[in-house]
Amino acid sequence: MNNVSKVVFAHDHNFVKYKHDYFTKASLNNDVLSIYKSFGSELKVICRATEVNELNNNWSQASGDGIEFSPMPNVRCLKGVFDIRKVYHNIQEELCGVDLVIIKLPSTIGLLVWFAAKKRGIPTIVEVIGNSFEANMLHGSLLSKFIAPIENTITKRVILNSDYVIYITKKYLQKLYPTKGLQVVCPNAYVSPVANLNGNKKNKKLILIGSLDVNYKGHEIALEILSILNSKDSGWHLYFVGNGLQDKWLKKAEQLGVENNLTFKGPLKTGVELFSFIDEVSYMLQPSKVEAQGRCIIEGMSRGKVVLASNVGGIPELLDDDQVFSPNDIQSFAKRILQIESSDDLYMSITKAQMNVLKEFNQAQILRRRKDFIHMAVSGEK
Repeated sequence: MNNVSKVVFAHDHNFVKYKHDYFTKASLNNDVLSIYKSFGSELKVICRATEVNELNNNWSQASGDGIEFSPMPNVRCLKGVFDIRKVYHNIQEELCGVDLVIIKLPSTIGLLVWFAAKKRGIPTIVEVIGNSFEANMLHGSLLSKFIAPIENTITKRVILNSDYVIYITKKYLQKLYPTKGLQVVCPNAYVSPVANLNGNKKNKKLILIGSLDVNYKGHEIALEILSILNSKDSGWHLYFVGNGLQDKWLKKAEQLGVENNLTFKGPLKTGVELFSFIDEVSYMLQPSKVEAQGRCIIEGMSRGKVVLASNVGGIPELLDDDQVFSPNDIQSFAKRILQIESSDDLYMSITKAQMNVLKEFNQAQILRRRKDFIHMAVSGEK
């Protein structure tokens, strides 16, 4: 990789700018960005950003040595649509002197960077992390719903005609977005099985991790599961981890009569803070309506917690059939949880089976595979 100096990483991620530094409310922190920087000597991040006057302690640092941020205007709004030509021109300028481009799709900025890099003949790697159509349809705005089929078609063509493609799933995204180029599977979740299963104690605590501002993570489904559990066997408690407004979910909990069994933990920093709290519960729920893979599922498994999730996207690649259900099959979720709760042996057998799955998410192996693949792209190997 000695012939690579400047690397560009592009995605729609909206970073937070406080004074001269950048922070993230999600997982694209400095540790993650440093992995991309390791493929060259400098990293330029083409993204979105919002300036703030106060810093939230729950946000993670994204800035770091050798990492430069080049925020673009938001083109995913009515005003921004008319700025696309200008943004594309700015991106072309940002790519001057760049040796390698890595983009995450789905991403509007990612698509613009792909076309600009293609025009300049810069080696480009596409990392496919989700379903473009679903991402747009669930974004919430009328504009996103309008452009969903258009952007999805463009995304399909871009991936089909990309020379180098990284998929985070084994089959799901490959089926949606096939490519004629070289491909490799590199999950975007790196974990190490660190839980002491022998010391794992069951309790009636459940956790759901996801932004409170989205409607597709299954918060309302989790609340209904909680209601059923407490009607059958009292003492169950649910924790929502994530940023966003609580009012809607608190109102739903009150309607179901489980408001005293619900706690909003707010956002927790990825890493020690998040893992420490996961350690305090016994069950992780991920009843998402859409999900490409589910980083939180992998994190929960790594902590020795039983995970139950919906059978959408790439989730069935991670969990056994008796741990995945239709997103709206609330009764089956609750019934399975009660079965597991009634048997220590069943709980332990599930957590041990989950640990075996985690062998595919060994950080050193994934990073080595990614590095080898990126070396192929830089060298032009076909």
